[in-house]
Amino acid sequence: MNDVLVIGNGFDLDLGLSSRYSDYYNSPYWPFARKKTPLAIFLEKKFEINDWLDVEEALAEYSKKTYIVNSEDAKYDEEDFNTLKSTFNEYILREQENFKYKESTASRLLAAILENGYFEDIFSFNFTDLGFIAKEKLGIKKKFNYSHVHGKAVDGTAILGVGDYADVRDADDFMYKSFAKSYSPPLMIPTLLDASRVIVFGMSLGRVDYQYFDDFFRRVIDGYADDSIGDCKDIIIFTYNEESRRKILRNLQSMTGHKLGRLYTRSNFRIYCTAEGIDEDDISELIKDLRVNSRANRERKMKLRYH
Repeated sequence: MNDVLVIGNGFDLDLGLSSRYSDYYNSPYWPFARKKTPLAIFLEKKFEINDWLDVEEALAEYSKKTYIVNSEDAKYDEEDFNTLKSTFNEYILREQENFKYKESTASRLLAAILENGYFEDIFSFNFTDLGFIAKEKLGIKKKFNYSHVHGKAVDGTAILGVGDYADVRDADDFMYKSFAKSYSPPLMIPTLLDASRVIVFGMSLGRVDYQYFDDFFRRVIDGYADDSIGDCKDIIIFTYNEESRRKILRNLQSMTGHKLGRLYTRSNFRIYCTAEGIDEDDISELIKDLRVNSRANRERKMKLRYH
């Protein structure tokens, strides 16, 4: 059984990228500063009210069927949506090229995981090119394969939009990620279920992520078809601080139908915070374990045993 790494925007932030939507909004790439179309005005007001904004959640709110837009103005929605996607894509490409790398939990963990050899499946929800960042910014020369869930900026396949949970009006159905021509996510849930260890770094596991994780967590909690859970999985989540840790727990409560407690009894479930060295001892121990118990070390020990 292989191990699995899943990364979200918190991973890039920990590396030092300014990849928040608020960073994009405060950059020269933000296209709606003086535009007077409905979507542009809506997003501008949202950013003015909030210090931080999830653009995809804002799009879901704007496009829902109960929010009325003048039919004459609605024709601008798709044009503005395409502008939003292209300019955010350009912003991420620039940030990927120019950000100043800092040693971090994310960089240490990635190096250990690639050295470990058991993580044959890496899934990225980010638009950044992890291979480029690993080689050019982190100095990791080892080649590795990974899958983008929503495409990547470098080849123009990045998919920005709303999840299937959103109840959008028909005129704005192009905002669904699943409606994009390039939408072809990898088979995550079977891979997660087959893994002995799953590490998630930098994802809140909010409702936009449910379709990728709900079956996994529910099946870990409720057991498998044969009513046994087999080998106990390691499920390790990396987040920033206590506030984000509690947000993840609230999201997992909702995702699992308020059976979070059973997750602790049916798996080795842990959440580590990267801020201010809160869990540094435990994180360092995990990274050490990944290196010591690597596939190469195990194969080396087997050779010595039989010679």
